[in-house]
Amino acid sequence: MKKLSGCFLVYDSHELWPEAFLESRKWEKSIIAFVEGWYIKDADAVITVSPQIARYLERLYGIDGVITVPNAEPFAGLEGPRITTRSSSTIKFLLQGRVVPGRGIEELMDAWSLLDDKRAVLVVRAPGNDYFSQLCSKYGNAVDGGRIVIAAPVTEDNLVSAAREAEVGIIPYPGPNLCHIYACPNKLSQYMQAGLAILCNADMEHVSDLVGRFQCGLTYDSSNPKSLLDAVQSLIDHPEQLRRMRLNAYNSVRSEFNWDVQAAAYRKIIQQFYDVGAR
Repeated sequence: MKKLSGCFLVYDSHELWPEAFLESRKWEKSIIAFVEGWYIKDADAVITVSPQIARYLERLYGIDGVITVPNAEPFAGLEGPRITTRSSSTIKFLLQGRVVPGRGIEELMDAWSLLDDKRAVLVVRAPGNDYFSQLCSKYGNAVDGGRIVIAAPVTEDNLVSAAREAEVGIIPYPGPNLCHIYACPNKLSQYMQAGLAILCNADMEHVSDLVGRFQCGLTYDSSNPKSLLDAVQSLIDHPEQLRRMRLNAYNSVRSEFNWDVQAAAYRKIIQQFYDVGAR
């Protein structure tokens, strides 16, 4: 299309594609990298969701100037989070999104079964599939006892409002898969806009960096179940700390980590191409 029409070509890579399919074998990843690398040099601009993926693409394909535009939800103008500071209150930890193998969800549930504090409830909201059904069966005792709650899925445009029922949002994606380590998932900004503190796997470099920068949550070591339990217990036992993290998350989205602000580099490059084309 670029050659036929003389138009500009923008390549927007939502994932690190050679690593995006967890079940892929090495030769399959090599094919994806070959095809992507063959064509990416023809792009007039390359955009991706984290600086880690941007630098990786530059090294892998010998290109430069990859633009970072994170997955930041448009700010919907919702009111700030409803917050209680009572230490006796039940704290809902929300996992929202697809439940598939390799995302650290089974390890999360394993660790959760060791938690000895009834104030903490894990809420899983996800569309159904065979793997999800297997997990629900495996952890049936925790589900029956109310320690794990299976919530009905909602449409994409209702994810933020549905998340407001919880206090903490969990992102458990583990390494060594680079697509997880370098990810900037949609659920991060969705949780933050809903006024949730973030509890994320420390393997996730970019998400961990943002959580530290915005002071809106904690990280844990997924290879050590006690690390997760300690983080959960800290959030339960220190309601004032949790309150500050939730407010920091919401205020960061309202002022900075939203699409209108974060998409400035995207709009700028499109405007530059448009101006050249118009001339």
